Order: sequence, then structure tokens, then C-alpha cells
Amino acid sequence: MQNIQATATLTNTTAATLFPAAAKSINLLKVLTYHNTNATATVINLRRGTTVLASFNAGASMAAPVIIDLTKWDLAWESAVNQDLNIIAVTTGANVIVNALGEIKIRP
Repeated sequence: MQNIQATATLTNTTAATLFPAAAKSINLLKVLTYHNTNATATVINLRRGTTVLASFNAGASMAAPVIIDLTKWDLAWESAVNQDLNIIAVTTGANVIVNALGEIKIRP
């Protein structure tokens, strides 16, 4: 497997692609960090295409980032063939910095 990483800054309700869609592979998201540096709180949604996989509260002016490390349980959020993993804020005005680490898994 090949390691991949992505960074995004969410300031409005436009989705940011973390791991793009691929025809012969799936992407495994294993570690996600986020940090809202603005006084506007929001919720961020991790999505496979347009399907929400998980939602996270990004409080206003967070003192430290939240780190979600699924490797501790040998788990991962998974894309599907031809579907990306993306992240989106549900409100405008926040400033959420997102980092993602994962792997590309080739499908036979």
C-alpha cells in the first residue's frame, strides 16, 4: 500500500477533497486532525461522495487540535471505487484546518 496525505482549510460550506476518487483503488483514511481557529463554531462532516460517514464538532477558537487516530484499533474510513473522501463545514465563517493521513489500497 502507498501512504497518502492531504490538508484542507474549511472557511465556508464548499466540500474539500481529501482523497480523490480512483477507478481501481480505494483510499483508507486512518488519521484525521482538525483545529478551528475562528470564533465561529461549526460541525464538519466527513463524506464518501455525498454520504456522511461521520460528523465532528469544531468548537469556537479551539485551544488545540482534535486527533482521531483509527490505527489504534486497526480501523479506517474507506472510500469506494470512483468515490472520493471529502470534508465539509456546515456553516460559513469558521476556519477549520484539517489534516488527513491514509493509504491507497489497490483493488484486483
